[in-house]
Amino acid sequence: MKATITISLLFALLLSACYLDIYEIGNSSSSYYSSDSLSSPSSSSSRKIELLDSLHCDGQSYKIVEMDTQTWMAQNINEIPKAGNYWCYGGFEENCDIYGKLYDWEAAMSVCPDGWKLPSKEDFENLSKYEDVLNATSVWHTIYAGLKYEEEDRGYDFREKEGYWWSSTESGKFAHYRQIIKGDSRLRSYDVFKTRGFSVRCIKK
Repeated sequence: MKATITISLLFALLLSACYLDIYEIGNSSSSYYSSDSLSSPSSSSSRKIELLDSLHCDGQSYKIVEMDTQTWMAQNINEIPKAGNYWCYGGFEENCDIYGKLYDWEAAMSVCPDGWKLPSKEDFENLSKYEDVLNATSVWHTIYAGLKYEEEDRGYDFREKEGYWWSSTESGKFAHYRQIIKGDSRLRSYDVFKTRGFSVRCIKK
């Protein structure tokens, strides 16, 4: 009887919590490219990347990338938030499976699993030194999910052209976000109304 209860509790924990597989598939302290990515750039700065596989949450799996002292989700999150609003691009549920959900800022602040958080403006600043690898599929895996406008008549735009990610940094009715345009890995920096729908990448606390 006791063994049955213990097993039941274990399954309950697995269903309610996220867990991480630690399978290193690429690591270098002298070059920031993993073994399956592009050729090394000419930069002489030493940057470390480890690709970890994978974080499992509520039936979803997310690739994880460790960049020096930061650990990021390498995919857009596709979870139901505890608050706020969320959408699938164009209103089609299958797009959530491809691109992740689009969240308003309130939802973005509540959607990261335990032990993870919505990155701050400062977290994104630290990520900026990796701008030249953000379009590498095997590294940060940029997903151009587009956005949802706050005005219903404007709908959605920029799928497969641009990616937008919320930060936790706010200023009144506005919040900070980062943008990447396809073909240009620069992390552009802006503020916008919190009611717009953007993607979310969580960072480990």
